[in-house]
Amino acid sequence: MRSIKVLLANDPAILREAVRAVIVRQPDMEVVGEILDPLGVLLAAKATHADVVVLGLRDAEEPGLVSHLLAECPQVTILGLAPHGDTALIVQMRPWRKEIVDPSAANLMRALRQAVREPGSAWHEPPSP
Repeated sequence: MRSIKVLLANDPAILREAVRAVIVRQPDMEVVGEILDPLGVLLAAKATHADVVVLGLRDAEEPGLVSHLLAECPQVTILGLAPHGDTALIVQMRPWRKEIVDPSAANLMRALRQAVREPGSAWHEPPSP
């Protein structure tokens, strides 16, 4: 199975570094680039053939950026993360959007895997203990 290619385009730097640290520990994922300029995200997603683009939640909720990204790269899954870490959102083409209630690293990685490997699937988080 090929690895999931992840493009990091989120700010602040501490969040980007934390996401990078989680991704590099995943045997089936690889970071293919980092871009800090929101306007360069589209070009970077095309150039790297990213499966996932990680954005700040503010950017992921921006209809212009998301719609352009999905129109030009419909295979991309967008993961939007809040800077304080309590909210996450997955957005895909067709339109499909899923809020991740418990955005722990394990839940985010499980959600990304399922979103990329089963686009549009109605995945569910495990029940809370």
